[in-house]
Amino acid sequence: MISAKALSNLLYTLYSAPPRPAAWNDFLRDLCTQANLSGAAILEHDVEREHHNVQYSYGSDSEWAGLYKEYYGQIDEYKERFLRTQEGVFALGDELCPPSKMKVTEFYNDFLQKYDIRLYGAIATVNRPNHLEHISLYSSWKNKRRGAHARELGALLFPHLKNALDLRRKFVDIAAVNSSLMAGLDLLPQGIILIGQAGIIAVNRAAEQILRVHDGLLIVGNHLAADIPSESHRLQNLIAKVNQTAWLDLSSLSEVTLVSRRSAAPLQVLVVPVVDFPADAGRPGRAIVLINDPQKQVRAPANVFRTLFGLTPAESRVAMLLADGYAPGEIAETVGVSRNTLKSQLASIYRKTETRRQSQLVRLLLRMAVLTAGRS
Repeated sequence: MISAKALSNLLYTLYSAPPRPAAWNDFLRDLCTQANLSGAAILEHDVEREHHNVQYSYGSDSEWAGLYKEYYGQIDEYKERFLRTQEGVFALGDELCPPSKMKVTEFYNDFLQKYDIRLYGAIATVNRPNHLEHISLYSSWKNKRRGAHARELGALLFPHLKNALDLRRKFVDIAAVNSSLMAGLDLLPQGIILIGQAGIIAVNRAAEQILRVHDGLLIVGNHLAADIPSESHRLQNLIAKVNQTAWLDLSSLSEVTLVSRRSAAPLQVLVVPVVDFPADAGRPGRAIVLINDPQKQVRAPANVFRTLFGLTPAESRVAMLLADGYAPGEIAETVGVSRNTLKSQLASIYRKTETRRQSQLVRLLLRMAVLTAGRS
């Protein structure tokens, strides 16, 4: 009979495995030790599409898993009989297919015998018409080493195995969603950095390009910083403020700050609060830093902005120049109007966009850049 301590250690290793795939091999190793068996594997079958996969294995030549997936899973003599068992029932290999019948099959002569794999027993964690997932325990054809406590272990571990494998699937699903999410963020022309309470979690391709030149923004100890200390202090204060209060008032925390560069116009940086942005299951995002490079003119198209807010062509041009980082004085010279005329145009723009000052307008323009990215 397995001891309480040994069972506790097995369960600890089992529940460590879903977020750490390498730990599955540790669990299978410990399980084999307790059951006095030579190997174990977790297998999954898509019966309808004839896909057979060895998710994890221990105790056999690693070559067999690839061959099983390519061909031998289709002719597995145990599988067809195992499909008729119920979830949670420990089925002995010799009862599924007696050795006398097994030894005349291609599956035995070309596969099982070569890798010295003899199914001692298996227990299904999922057994549906077209989907089978199970853990199999193996002994050897060459010696009499047999399982000890295997049935007992199967009964004790079944609910935990089922839970752990369900957790594994959820982690895999989350990873797939996050991979798709980051692929989408990489398509945006604007730099995006996701930040959690412990620092940077994810950086999209545009932000990587900005950081790579080491001019203006940089990463110090997994935290976003600026070259100029005063600007770095303001940026980090904004991020800290959002991290601490993102769950309270999302509407009042988004702020724009400028980050100076030696060789170009300042970067426009918008810090936006989010609630547990799911880029990393273990480290939820609390803030998104949007970085606009005025030289690349990453902003909403003028016609979109004009249509949405009812701006005149002249007002739209002024708004776009603000988004590109120009100061009011520079804009007046560029468009050839007096400062009083520009002041009147700005007042009209603020009224139509329901903003009160330049920083709020730039923040709106940066948000529009994300929403309309890829349009022309």
